[in-house]
Amino acid sequence: MENSIKPAIDNLKIQNVNLRGSTISIRDGVDAINISNLKTLSQSYQSVVKMHESELTFQEDDRTLWQYVFEYAIGIRLILPGEEEQGTQPDFEPILEIAATFSARYLSNDKLPQECLNAFGNENVGYHVWPFWREYAHSSCSKLGLSSVIDIPLYKVSKNGQK
Repeated sequence: MENSIKPAIDNLKIQNVNLRGSTISIRDGVDAINISNLKTLSQSYQSVVKMHESELTFQEDDRTLWQYVFEYAIGIRLILPGEEEQGTQPDFEPILEIAATFSARYLSNDKLPQECLNAFGNENVGYHVWPFWREYAHSSCSKLGLSSVIDIPLYKVSKNGQK
């Protein structure tokens, strides 16, 4: 994996990270202000869900760049203890759920092989998106009146590449 990701790390230059969509939901019958008084468990997910590639040609200097846009879905939700099994059902409604999709846009001077892009998506895109996710989740909680219910830690990468 390390050899396949190196060309992407060397070539892809981050341009921007933008919010594409989001949802916030609170279970019916639950008052947001009271969530901080409940004993809850958190569940989260994060993943690249799409990648778009496009060729950009500049006629004035006959230059070509490659643009790669990764869509990164991320979310966190709170459930009550004992709801772990129910939480796997498609119609389950958590106590609180905050979910977002971000676009991370990169430019490269070279077209990159799919293997490199897959490795980069798995290892690096989350690192670039994470500060935007933390800010979004924390500001959403603040607007709901939940100052300390959800803690989004700093994004950490260990020496062996595991998050």
